[in-house]
Amino acid sequence: MLKRIWSKWSIWIKGLLFATAVIAIYKTFDNLTGMLSGLGKVFSVLTPFIVGLVIAYFLYKPYILLLRKFKRSKFKILSKCAVGFSCAIVYLSFIAILAIIIGSLIPMLIQNISDFLRDAPGYIDSIGVFLRSLAEPGEILHMFNTQINNFVDSFNIDTIYSFFNINSDVTSIAPDVINATTSFAKVLMNFFVGLIVSIYMILEKDKLLTQFKRMAAVILNKDQMSFMSTLYQKADRIIYRYFVGQFGDCLIVSIGATIGLLLFGVDNAVVLGFIFGMFNIIPYFGPIIGGVFVVLITFVTSKNFIFTLGVTIFLLAFQQIDTNFIGPKILGGALDISPFWVIFAVTIGGGLFGFVGMLIGVPVIAVIRMLYNLIMNRRDERLKREMDKNDIVKESVNDPPSDN
Repeated sequence: MLKRIWSKWSIWIKGLLFATAVIAIYKTFDNLTGMLSGLGKVFSVLTPFIVGLVIAYFLYKPYILLLRKFKRSKFKILSKCAVGFSCAIVYLSFIAILAIIIGSLIPMLIQNISDFLRDAPGYIDSIGVFLRSLAEPGEILHMFNTQINNFVDSFNIDTIYSFFNINSDVTSIAPDVINATTSFAKVLMNFFVGLIVSIYMILEKDKLLTQFKRMAAVILNKDQMSFMSTLYQKADRIIYRYFVGQFGDCLIVSIGATIGLLLFGVDNAVVLGFIFGMFNIIPYFGPIIGGVFVVLITFVTSKNFIFTLGVTIFLLAFQQIDTNFIGPKILGGALDISPFWVIFAVTIGGGLFGFVGMLIGVPVIAVIRMLYNLIMNRRDERLKREMDKNDIVKESVNDPPSDN
């Protein structure tokens, strides 16, 4: 009886749902600005939970690894308090690593930035002299003499400040300083709250997953639940391996670049090596951006073209080693997507969401590709089963009756 009623009304219900979805999509694009503003506010409120989710996601596997070892320990206190010990060790290690990085890098970075800003007028004058020398009679850029001289005359420290929206008037900086301080305090608060939230997410992961599965079971059938479980496992493997591998690769490149720059005697080699390595987290474009920045700073500080050329060759050679040997060894084909889709993901992600989009664009494309392949494989398997079933039916129909 219920099946008959459902079959009678299901078409109307599906039509109503489709019409509702069309209206919702139309209204979304009709008021896109307001929609994006509302989503921005929602994400702003949920930022601590998003931060906590990210932290919990990357710390959960080390936590589980320690938890299993402590539970198998012969010491009763370790096996009895395995959860507490595992959580404490993972989070104390995480905080210690952050403290070491921030404590050693931030003061050095601030000092280098202040030194750079202090010496910026001299660097600009040196670049101007170098460009004018290239435009002198008989030099390579002599035909652009007028344009180069006009550019050098207009290029000064105030031009740099205006490009980066920095006010050179010290008396006008106070509001910017207050805003920057407020933003920094907000970031620290979101991180602190996110850190606390991530602890509860890790400790209550099983309960949260059970509740999520119970809610999903109301909407999805067994086959769909199995599909979602497979999708989650494959996506988790792709995302985790990608980011952990990329971070390890960046760390190795940072250390190698720093050692090379120190051997060359480059000023601020530690900071420049760290910047060059960390930009590698953005595929293809990251090494180019980081390399250009390091080469430019090296040239400005050394004022030696031959020396800068040597540093450039070293960075290019080291990047080739990373691209062909270090990177593939660490990542191990975690994504298995062509360079075209990598460039596409970085370009589209950067254009839509800035740096964060460039960072997550590649794994998102990899997950979408995996989802597409998974759906196509399931469809092919279903079609194959139907064809086999039809073949069996045809054979049974065509079989001659047995003589008894």
